[in-house]
Amino acid sequence: MFQRDRVYDLRIGDYSNGNGLRMTAGVPDDDGIIDISRGLQLTFDITKMADNKKTKGNSASIEIYNLSRSQAALLEGEYLECTLMLGYEESGARVVVSGNVTEVSTRKEGDDRVTQIKMGEGYTDLNHQKLKQMVSPGKTVKDILDEIVKQMPGVARGSIVGTNLNNPIVHGWRLTGTPREMLKKVCDAYDMEYNVSGGVLNVTDVNGVLTKNTDTAPVISPATGLIDEPFYTSEDGRKHPKDKRRRRGVQFVCLLNTELVPGKIVKLEDTVITGFYRVNATRFYGDFRGNDWYAEVLCSEIAAEELA
Repeated sequence: MFQRDRVYDLRIGDYSNGNGLRMTAGVPDDDGIIDISRGLQLTFDITKMADNKKTKGNSASIEIYNLSRSQAALLEGEYLECTLMLGYEESGARVVVSGNVTEVSTRKEGDDRVTQIKMGEGYTDLNHQKLKQMVSPGKTVKDILDEIVKQMPGVARGSIVGTNLNNPIVHGWRLTGTPREMLKKVCDAYDMEYNVSGGVLNVTDVNGVLTKNTDTAPVISPATGLIDEPFYTSEDGRKHPKDKRRRRGVQFVCLLNTELVPGKIVKLEDTVITGFYRVNATRFYGDFRGNDWYAEVLCSEIAAEELA
């Protein structure tokens, strides 16, 4: 893609007072006019995982060049939320990361003033809410997850699927601590994974997919942006060889594609590796005025019976 094809829409707001900042490049205003001249230089590095139990959550680092002093002043609040939409002019910009700002800093880099924003998806809801609730006996694992979502006001309910969701909670389940602690406890107990992505909570079985519909899976091939050749990797090397959940990993790099969301299915079409794979982790990284505008993806094989 050429630079003129790239678009972004960055929105940062302080939800305590309604003040905010919007920066766009190649995205239509309300009047439908595209004005790329307003596009300040922007770089980003975003990491998203299908299983947030092993990490502190999905995170992003965004750098904006040469904000005006009035624009920079809008980033001094303590309750900032940030959404970054990325894409191409023909298909439009789509949300890649949305969550809470955890740190803002500014540095000089030659003649440029660079403002760095660090953020985590669902950070405040996952780590600062305190749960005090008893899920009564006879309820199910799904009821536990639904109760946790209710107490995360900034996070919506996404895909919650899995073989153990209807298991009854014989003796009840006490929710105490942060949502992050409780989600880890529940998912560990019932062989599930969770992640907060794009402002929604998703839950699947270990190595499970958010939907089994392969018709909607993005196709990654040399014709659709695949860079070089994909290759096999020991993504599940930590699991015992006889563990039925062990999967062979596949890694590839392609032009930035916002559909490569962890937990979803991707169809890989190459001369060496072809088939449906489950996205385990995606790193989106880009430089609006540079060469980078890529997605680095780590996948795992999907057994045929898992798509039935």
